[in-house]
Amino acid sequence: MEPFSPARRPGARLSGLLLAVVVLAVAAGQDEAVIDDFEYGLDAARRAWQAQQDTPPVSPMARSAGGGRTALRIDCPFTRNIDRAYADRGVKLDLTHAVALTLDLYVESPPAVSRVNVYLRSGEGWYCGVCPELKPGWQTVSISRAGMHSEERPAGWHRIEGVRISAWKRADADTFIAVDVLRCRVDPGAP
Repeated sequence: MEPFSPARRPGARLSGLLLAVVVLAVAAGQDEAVIDDFEYGLDAARRAWQAQQDTPPVSPMARSAGGGRTALRIDCPFTRNIDRAYADRGVKLDLTHAVALTLDLYVESPPAVSRVNVYLRSGEGWYCGVCPELKPGWQTVSISRAGMHSEERPAGWHRIEGVRISAWKRADADTFIAVDVLRCRVDPGAP
């Protein structure tokens, strides 16, 4: 499997081009590669990121500063009987040399959200990281690979097949989160 090859799905062409650039960046010895820049229109965002269970469909959100021009908005209807709001994206990535994930995260109302997790699906399991200390507005968060835990039986960092962004309920209040520029810090010498 080639590192950072895109999943075969409708609308993967732009992502494929983006991920091909990531392969070149990693091969050139750069220490950071973009996994998703979230520069989507409405239809492309919904093709790439599928809302799960009772989560409303995702949508692009304009950014006024930092990051890119748009981010991915995930509505969190926590006044309903749900524990979390989340969306998944299929990918095919080799993150063997990953040392951390970094993303720009917007939290509208931290009192309504207990935590935000980033999951990487691998085979029959997941690698899970928690975004530390949620603040209102935009923040850049970093999740070290060493700080991530496995759930079920992941096949290995060389076989990442999906990404999940999940906001967990703390209070009965409707809110939203947004994510932008999901990056992977790499160390070619890392196991």
